[in-house]
Amino acid sequence: FDPAEVCIYERLLPFCPHKYDHCNGIDCYGHYACYDNVYCIPWYMFCDGITDCPFEDDELYCKNKTLACPGKLKCRVNDTMICVPQKYVCDGLIHCQFGDDEDLCFLECPPDCICIGHMYVCENLGLLHIPFHDKKCKAIYFSRNNVHDLSLDQFTEMIYLDLSWNNIFLIQPFSFIKLSQLHHLDMSFNRLTSLVKNSFKGLKYLRSLKLHNNPVLVLGSHSFSDVSMINSLILQSLSIERLNDFSFQGLLSVEALNLAQNKIKHVSEKSFHGLIKLQFLNLSSNPIKIVHILIFKNLNQLKIIHID
Repeated sequence: FDPAEVCIYERLLPFCPHKYDHCNGIDCYGHYACYDNVYCIPWYMFCDGITDCPFEDDELYCKNKTLACPGKLKCRVNDTMICVPQKYVCDGLIHCQFGDDEDLCFLECPPDCICIGHMYVCENLGLLHIPFHDKKCKAIYFSRNNVHDLSLDQFTEMIYLDLSWNNIFLIQPFSFIKLSQLHHLDMSFNRLTSLVKNSFKGLKYLRSLKLHNNPVLVLGSHSFSDVSMINSLILQSLSIERLNDFSFQGLLSVEALNLAQNKIKHVSEKSFHGLIKLQFLNLSSNPIKIVHILIFKNLNQLKIIHID
């Protein structure tokens, strides 16, 4: 008999107990093997809240949320965990609780771009605006274009955004307010001259922010409001001349801050206020002339300072 057909239990088909009498020790390649190898079940039935194996092992350890899915799609889940093999992805049937396995199947690709799953790659095309074709887009690689203004409200599910090597000179307050899922933002090698209050408002889950090689002169107070999950911030090789009070307010998780190779002359008393986890601070290669005596007050975790 063909074990690929006989020893795989599908919930939607009638259950025949004697059908699996010869399945002990069977290789369940591409499927989950129930305890003692009595039969196999598809991965989308594993940890889905319904018991399918005789010893209930397909649901026994699901609440620890440590399920790995090598070579398979791991569904977004609440209380259950499901792995979906590639052959069940984009098969017209929803196997994931939130339909993840069908979401990426019909993503419309902008002209001249390359699209892979939820990702747009539109690099070095001379584009003036980020094309919007599908709100389900999760990642955009848009470097080396000619974008001037940010219009991003429609990308509500964006996780990764690369806008490096464009011509962006200003981030308006609340420009990213609708991108609450964004994890990575690269705006290096643009023409930013200042960061104003609420420039990054709404980016509560941002983990990586690249701003280097911009001619930034001014860091406004509360520029980084809401950016509470970044643990390292590189502001090296900008043109910052002065650090104002509360310039870094909101960066609750930053442990390393690099301000080297700027033009900083003045550091006010509360410039670093709010950096409660800061351990490493680099102020080297700056023509600093005025440093307030209380500048490092309340930086209780600070271990290393590099300064000329």
